[in-house]
Amino acid sequence: MADVDEVGERGWGPVGVRPFYESDRLAFFGRETEVDHVTSMLIAEGYVVLYGRSGTGKTSFVHAGVIPALSAEGCDVLPVVRFDPSVTRHPLMDADRPRSPQRRVIIVDQVEEYFTRQLASASAREIFLDGIAKLIDEDRRMSVLFSIREDFLPRLEEVADVFPNRMRSRFRLTALSREAALHALRRTFEFQHISITDEVGQLLTQRLADDEGRVEPLMLQLSITAIVERMRTMSVEARVEPDFISGLLGVEGTLQTFFDRAVRMAAEVSRLREKTIKAAIAEQFVTATGFRAQILEEQSKLPIRALHALADARVLRSELRQGRVFYELAHDLLVPAVRRAIQRR
Repeated sequence: MADVDEVGERGWGPVGVRPFYESDRLAFFGRETEVDHVTSMLIAEGYVVLYGRSGTGKTSFVHAGVIPALSAEGCDVLPVVRFDPSVTRHPLMDADRPRSPQRRVIIVDQVEEYFTRQLASASAREIFLDGIAKLIDEDRRMSVLFSIREDFLPRLEEVADVFPNRMRSRFRLTALSREAALHALRRTFEFQHISITDEVGQLLTQRLADDEGRVEPLMLQLSITAIVERMRTMSVEARVEPDFISGLLGVEGTLQTFFDRAVRMAAEVSRLREKTIKAAIAEQFVTATGFRAQILEEQSKLPIRALHALADARVLRSELRQGRVFYELAHDLLVPAVRRAIQRR
């Protein structure tokens, strides 16, 4: 684990609504026990289905937790893949790396997209699944981690014949315990050189905890981001006070405020009206059935300046695949915020 100054010098800041990536691994806290468990399962059993509700931080867990842990164990982790309905060749087939004597690991993130991309062709679906199956057949030391939203878990039976007996080992990722959330909170503020008392930390985690006493990682991230941004505007000593906590909104209000503020920033940069930006996001980045949609940069109705501003505000995230830039909402929990924004117009 790096010390505070080492990470602070790297310029790390709160990630907002976007996931943690491997580059954020030194500032990813609260999941140490689960990371050790899943890493051990992958090495011992070879195949693991990671599942959990939306908002439990599966993508962050994979990128900033599991991948660094596997690398530390000497595993060769291939680039993380997601289902792309436009592919004509499996992305892992283009991974330019020699055959390794080490255990190799394939990670398939957001498997639910295989089932939600309704316009995807049968050939694209076949290429995706058969490509993974072929790599497994060619290398018996290959391990595979499938990450999927909990509500889509039953649909894995539809592809079980492609991966016989390989989807039975499962790990459910739940929200953080209050103790884990408090640990993540303290360590994160250390990186920002902000002090927080045990009393205030307990107050915040109590406010964020659900009826079962657990804290959604997304809400913890957003709360930390809101507090840090407020602290940056103050000239007083960097110390979190109890009134900061009382000013935080609930889940719906926090996400709505986050989205609306990002749209205002994009409007200022692009000189577009806010309602124009909201309408474009609702039309292109949310499907009729309420899921996130990926849009090629050149197909977006928003200008590059607006896309970049929304990405900088962490409402959108971009991904480079096979030389093309795709954009999508940074989290599926932003979909209701987009819809409410349109209804308010």
